[in-house]
Amino acid sequence: MATLSTNTMATVIATFPELLTAEQVAELLGVSAATVSRWGALREHGEDVGPPCYTLSDRVRRWDAVEVRAWLRQVRR
Repeated sequence: MATLSTNTMATVIATFPELLTAEQVAELLGVSAATVSRWGALREHGEDVGPPCYTLSDRVRRWDAVEVRAWLRQVRR
């Protein structure tokens, strides 16, 4: 089994996206976690609502903090 060097591991960690839970996204946006979760479910069905998310399983979604901030700038009025 190969192991990663300390420098390689640091690079992987530095480039890996900061993934947020629905609760964390809700706090950033000032909406409920239920709303954020609903947006994620609607996105899975092709709706373009809320920030993009990653569906990790039937019950687990995560949002990339950079993508959430970019989405917020895009929808700002």
